[in-house]
Amino acid sequence: MLIGFTSVFDYFLGLAIASAREPVRKRLLILDIAINLGLLATFKYLNFFIDSTNMLLAGTGMRLGTLQVILPIGISFFVFEAMSYCIDIYRGQLEPCRRWRDFGLFIFFFPRMIAGPIIRPADFLPQLEHRLELRWPNVLIGGQMFLLGMTKKLVIADNLAPFSDLVFANPTAYSGSTLLQAALAYTIQIFCDFSGYSDMALGLARLLGIDLPVNFRLPYVAANLTDFWRRWHISLSSWLRDYLYIPLGGNRRGTPRTYVNLFLTMVLGGLWHGASWHFVVWGALHGLGLAMHKAYRTFLSAGVPERSGSALRALSWAVTFAYVVLTWIFFRCQSVSDALVCVSRIAGWATSGIHWSSAQLLTFGSAVIGAHFVASARQRHKPLYLQPSRFPHLVLLLTWILGIFFLAAGHSSPFIYFQF
Repeated sequence: MLIGFTSVFDYFLGLAIASAREPVRKRLLILDIAINLGLLATFKYLNFFIDSTNMLLAGTGMRLGTLQVILPIGISFFVFEAMSYCIDIYRGQLEPCRRWRDFGLFIFFFPRMIAGPIIRPADFLPQLEHRLELRWPNVLIGGQMFLLGMTKKLVIADNLAPFSDLVFANPTAYSGSTLLQAALAYTIQIFCDFSGYSDMALGLARLLGIDLPVNFRLPYVAANLTDFWRRWHISLSSWLRDYLYIPLGGNRRGTPRTYVNLFLTMVLGGLWHGASWHFVVWGALHGLGLAMHKAYRTFLSAGVPERSGSALRALSWAVTFAYVVLTWIFFRCQSVSDALVCVSRIAGWATSGIHWSSAQLLTFGSAVIGAHFVASARQRHKPLYLQPSRFPHLVLLLTWILGIFFLAAGHSSPFIYFQF
């Protein structure tokens, strides 16, 4: 119902913005942003704001009641897409759709509707000008992209989920080494879970003759946090850059303002993931890390010679990866206090509590990180796809499919990003 309203409202408002003149165009854009953000705030963040207010009112005897609001599936994705459509029309970067069915397909396109990637209208709508046909090259490539996503999700993410879920459910009960393993397991799990969904969405879209934007580019080979966000959830990070960071002023208003803009963008990016303070802290940590890296780059550009070398690159990667793992703890825990418990017990290498080692972590963690570096070494080459017309390739393809069924976890957990 809500997505239907969004598809009709933004379609007609886009037409109105395109035909109006200033200052009416700007007022219509403000109306569009206000309505879309209002829907997002009401359905996703209203109870969060109420709970936060009640925390401030603690001890006064006053308390606001929360509301029973059902979170519409995929609201964070289709609201951002609808807003970008009207913003791009206002900026003169996009012509409005003249047929609602095209805009409706843009909003309702099912492969990515629940968990992204966030589609830019300028990337999607022009593809509808050509007839969409089921073609063998698209079936071949799309099918293997879908199989890759299934492998990541069913074989790796779902096999790691029981370990990380049990440990993070009660962090005080586990030793520091076990908590560190859980953090590493979740680091691998969330990548394979989310990028697995993205691969399946891209594969289904390719089957239909639609190209969706790549959402992940080997994020765990990043040698700094800026590079990490160029590789992780690319559709969100680029959306935040173009529609939030740059409109805030980007890096055009001096160094202090640049750091503030980075920090605010990432805090709001954290809040986009969920109505909870631990997501806000996760975003704030990434904002702080990005600002520190930018300050470091500014320091180097001021005349300090930049050193390079294999050892320094390895150290840079290790520091970045460790920081990303640390921040995932705040993302995964159910509260900031639980996350602080995890961090303190890991930092102090607490020996009290349950000691538990995960064989799946060693196997899958090594495989995923190793695959990152192997793929990074040959990233300028075209992706490899099996050709079923060749008998050896057909055998490998059938083995791959059978392997998914035999190695898949006995219980499949919901996709992590379904909650956002």
